Amino acid sequence: MRIKKLVLDNIRSYRSETINFPDGSILLQGDIGSGKSTILLSIEFALFGFRRQDLSGSTLLRHGESNGGVELHFEIEKNKIIIKRTLKRTNNAIKQEAGYIIINDSKHDLTPIELKSKILDLLGYPEDLLSKTKESIYRYTVYTPQESMKQIVFADVQERLDILRRVFGIDKYKRIKENLAIYLKETKKKMAYQQGAYEGMEELQKELANLEKESTDAKKVLIDLESRSKESKEALEKKDLEFKEYSKKISEYESHKSKIDVINQKIVQIENISIRNKKKKEEYVLNLDAEKKKIEGKTFDVSKLSKFLDELNIKKKDLEEKRSELSQKKAVSNSKINDSKNLTSKIASIDNCPMCMQEVGRDHKESIRNDSKKIIDISTEKIVKIDLTLKKIEHNLEIISKKAIDTQEKINGSKALDIIKKSIEDKEKELKSIIHESTTLEKEILELKKQKETLTKDLSEKDYDKEKLANLESEKKITNEKYQSIILEKARYEEKSKNFSMQNESLKNRINKKKESKKKYERLNSHYDILESKMLPLISSIEKQVMGTIYYEFNSLLSKWFNLLIDEELLSIRIDHEFSPILEQNGYETTIDNLSGGEKTAVALSYRLALNQVINDLVNTINTKDFLILDEPTDGFSSEQLEKLNEVIKELAINQLIIVSHDQKIEGFVENHINIAKSSHESSIASLN
Repeated sequence: MRIKKLVLDNIRSYRSETINFPDGSILLQGDIGSGKSTILLSIEFALFGFRRQDLSGSTLLRHGESNGGVELHFEIEKNKIIIKRTLKRTNNAIKQEAGYIIINDSKHDLTPIELKSKILDLLGYPEDLLSKTKESIYRYTVYTPQESMKQIVFADVQERLDILRRVFGIDKYKRIKENLAIYLKETKKKMAYQQGAYEGMEELQKELANLEKESTDAKKVLIDLESRSKESKEALEKKDLEFKEYSKKISEYESHKSKIDVINQKIVQIENISIRNKKKKEEYVLNLDAEKKKIEGKTFDVSKLSKFLDELNIKKKDLEEKRSELSQKKAVSNSKINDSKNLTSKIASIDNCPMCMQEVGRDHKESIRNDSKKIIDISTEKIVKIDLTLKKIEHNLEIISKKAIDTQEKINGSKALDIIKKSIEDKEKELKSIIHESTTLEKEILELKKQKETLTKDLSEKDYDKEKLANLESEKKITNEKYQSIILEKARYEEKSKNFSMQNESLKNRINKKKESKKKYERLNSHYDILESKMLPLISSIEKQVMGTIYYEFNSLLSKWFNLLIDEELLSIRIDHEFSPILEQNGYETTIDNLSGGEKTAVALSYRLALNQVINDLVNTINTKDFLILDEPTDGFSSEQLEKLNEVIKELAINQLIIVSHDQKIEGFVENHINIAKSSHESSIASLN
């Protein structure tokens, strides 16, 4: 990886600045607070975005500005890459906006997390860093602030080991052991639960054996009861059959007696009916003779009489219509007479015409009187003629009415004769019916007497002993009670057997569950033993082997870099198995606290360079092996130690090395210089050579 250019926009003390980075060794030089660390943080922000607590929006965006951004140009192998991240101040916080990445002129607009994912892929860093807040590999292979390096060197043992596990990517072994410990603890709980679940299984098995014995005994009793109930049932059925057969005989006897009583009743009823019929027959004969004498010699043709009556009614209707017509004509003539008389009287009393007011002369009056007289004479003559005609019509109507009444009387008389004839016919039919019924009743009486005779004969042959029937009923009752007693006892044993079966099933289920719990316990116990006695030691062994391999390489490199920086045969360094630096002076171990400031810095730098090389060798996918940033690596160095730094730079021999320092003596050790100046709270590149 090679950094080519960094463009800053409102980032901390930089307002707008472009910084070009050549290949080889580069010295970022400037006074304390001039803005050197800002460049390093901007590179890290461009690559990975915010890092909680360490790299936030408030530490990057220039005070008083609403927007800012970082654009980083770099190369990985043959790929030319530009990444742009932007910042925006809101009411509550400073947020990352969406940015973009250009790879070989192909632009992709991405969210901050998508940019980070893409960069991790390009740098060859593990994918699990995407969800972590600290990019441990970058921080300990490319850029480690000097204070962070001193922190790992001087940290307590467990903290140092945790950091190194994370840096080396082997913290998974610790997580596995921790998770395994949790799992074993939970397994122990499950084992305890299953152990408690199968306790008391032997007692249940004994209880089951006793129950099965009781169940077997109950089944034997039930078989005996089944046999006894069968025998008792057969005896009851036999007794019941005897009782029913004898009851049937008695029922037949009683039935015969009842039938004889019914026959006697029917005979009496029929004889009574025969007596009544005989009286009816005598009465009907007398009545028929009397009614026949009434109609003897009397006959009328009702059809002719009805026709004649219809003709009379037609004539009567015609005469009535003619009378009505003449009466209307007579009324008209009377009206004319009255109108003429009124006109004659009125004309005699007027002198002038009421309509035209002209004088009415005597001649005109005379003419009107003559005309009225003619009308009166003619109308009077008509009335006379009409009266004569009406008189004749009234006479004829009177004659016709008398004839109609006489004819109607004859018709009515004829109908009365028909009623009498019908009555005679009905009585003759009824008489025949009475005679037929009497004959039938006589036959029925004979048949009933024969039946009575037969039943009486059969009755004398029937056996009828009430005491025997009572004895049979008593025996049947005793047999039934015995049978019911056996049935009840059988039902009790069946219920008992059923309960035994249910209890047996319940116990078996409980025992099976306990057996299953025991199997689970044994499986868990076996599993627990394997994990605790084999798996856990195996993980620890693997971790120790991996850490041992790292240890030997790390120890060798630490000694190499320390010996380059400290040219003193009597002072040496090594690490123990917890990666704690151990110093020996004049053959005696000494603590870091007894070293000078420059020597402490030399320990931290040696640890840093050894760590860098070990990680690069361990993780072969990393694409940042040829890029390194050293932050204030010479703090407290003497002049002799500064000279040794030149040898370190040569020994590193990487494509791009950025050293941040305010020490001017380093200028002669590097190929390129970037001088940073700050004025009025604003940083800028003073020179680049």
